[in-house]
Amino acid sequence: MQKTVDGVTFEVLPDRIQATVGKGRGFAFQGVDLETLTSQFEKFVQQARGHFGPRRPPALDESFLNEIVAEATLNAMWLDIAHRKPVSISERTWDGPSTQRIVHWAVSKKWARNKDKVAAVTAQLLGFTPEQYARWREGEERFQNR
Repeated sequence: MQKTVDGVTFEVLPDRIQATVGKGRGFAFQGVDLETLTSQFEKFVQQARGHFGPRRPPALDESFLNEIVAEATLNAMWLDIAHRKPVSISERTWDGPSTQRIVHWAVSKKWARNKDKVAAVTAQLLGFTPEQYARWREGEERFQNR
């Protein structure tokens, strides 16, 4: 069984539900049924769109923003479900480190050869000034290389 919601394909497999964003990232969910998962996704993806939509820079087309929003939403949901907690996503989630990494990863993948564009687009989506973005990237590099 398969269901598509907002460009995300949810496929029921024997041991999990696989959620795939376009041709990109996949998330495996266990211990939840398809209807619950997709209804929660619909609710929280709207919340994420409300958060990131006003921050969308002109260089970022709507379909790519939707992919980023879907990945951030699925990641936040996966974290709660994997830890056997009820899915509860607040506004703070969208500004948290996990979401920041998802946004940066997606933008970096799209414009891998243009670091200035990656910095500008990511900074705007995350609500950072260029200086805040530079400090955040330094901290991320230290975290990743520890």
